[in-house]
Amino acid sequence: MSTPVIVDAVRTPFGKRDGSFSDTHPQDLAAEPLHALRERNDFDPETIEDVIYGCVTPVDEQGLNIARLAPMVAGWGDGVPGVQLNRMCGSGQQAINFAAGQIAAGHHDVIIAGGVEHMTRVPMGSDGNSVTDTYFEYFDELTTQGEGAERIAENYGFSREYLDELAAESQSRWGEAAKAGHYDDQVVPVETELDDDSVTVEEDEHPRPGTTAEKLANLPPSFRSAENGFHHAGNSSGAPRTASTTPATLRASSMARAGCSSPARKPPRNTAGTRWLASSTATSSASTPSRCSPARFRRRRRFSSRTT
Repeated sequence: MSTPVIVDAVRTPFGKRDGSFSDTHPQDLAAEPLHALRERNDFDPETIEDVIYGCVTPVDEQGLNIARLAPMVAGWGDGVPGVQLNRMCGSGQQAINFAAGQIAAGHHDVIIAGGVEHMTRVPMGSDGNSVTDTYFEYFDELTTQGEGAERIAENYGFSREYLDELAAESQSRWGEAAKAGHYDDQVVPVETELDDDSVTVEEDEHPRPGTTAEKLANLPPSFRSAENGFHHAGNSSGAPRTASTTPATLRASSMARAGCSSPARKPPRNTAGTRWLASSTATSSASTPSRCSPARFRRRRRFSSRTT
């Protein structure tokens, strides 16, 4: 089995609800990291054997297989294949896992994996919320994400105070990392339009590094009553609008042929579910990227997605 490695990783800034990306089409947002990848690594798009994008709500403007459309909107022509997947909140990470598996199995040499979600223009739940009656022959209920989180807090003894402190610390750490420039190499500016004016989005809009546990304590619970609710708008997962890619995940042999050094670790490929929420899953994070231009990689033809 070959060892897949990560060559580079880029993303757009995280946009907030009704923020700077409000007038940006999700397909344009999905194409932005691809523009950056080509500029940073100087490769021929024909080198890319597949594009795998995670997208939780692949309908309306995010429909029609956005992973296939993104390279076309990026100006890469119609020869780059793409496939969209949905593993809920772990979709982008699952795309990386699938790419690593394809490369480890020897099916491909160069794949771009990532994800896109624009929850202002395509709100969560737009793809439907119903299940068949047969589901209830095996399960007593279908919980929401919010209720699932509340039950997890109860089961593991997470207090409202602890969750608020954790949320405030997370926001503070983002602020420290941003100030230190740790995101500078991975976040690419996006030139777009908002209210018919040209704007350039360079920084994440979603985080609030000035948040404190004291401020969060004043927010009402979002999913339960004040007496037994743990989660609210300040300590729950947010709803940013962004696109990201982890490009050119390569087999170690291809790296050697290209003369690249210091490859990243093999991306872990773990998947886990939770019994408190039937639709909730999580996947492991990818390793730290190491950069190398894939321009000289020899493209493998067997098992090629281009034939499908």
